[in-house]
Amino acid sequence: MTSPRSHKKPVARLVSRRTTLGGLAGALASRYIPEVWAAGKLRVGKAVAENFAYVPLNVGIDHGFFDKEGLAIEEVGFTGGSRIAQAMTAGAVDISLSAGPDMQFIIKGAPEIAIASITNSPSFMGYCVGSESRARSLDDLRGKRIGITSTGSLTDWLVRELNHVNG
Repeated sequence: MTSPRSHKKPVARLVSRRTTLGGLAGALASRYIPEVWAAGKLRVGKAVAENFAYVPLNVGIDHGFFDKEGLAIEEVGFTGGSRIAQAMTAGAVDISLSAGPDMQFIIKGAPEIAIASITNSPSFMGYCVGSESRARSLDDLRGKRIGITSTGSLTDWLVRELNHVNG
């Protein structure tokens, strides 16, 4: 007699739409890689100078991983997605790290393609206040000004969403 477990059917693994589209976009973008390798230098724009999601770039530069592969990385920091879109259009950077809402510039005619998503959620984002602030919770921010990187950016959306959820 066999156990019920021995009759299990293999489970098919489904590839998500995001993964499929990301792979396709990456394959299409790869046609430009030989030009970058020939130049030996890759100018990488970051929508904001400091963002936890961009740590792999910094680690790669700091520990010489890119140098070992013969690729010099020039890191360029910006003050939001709109500035990155301008830099991409002007040819000032080769690739950029930015937030999902910045893909709207592609629809508006920016000469870019999106090839990957760094994260599925903005869970790495947070609201910070000065140590002298009396705000200790989101409710304490009611009526206060909150800084964003640029209109239409991820930080703009997060503030709007906070207002929507908390009235």
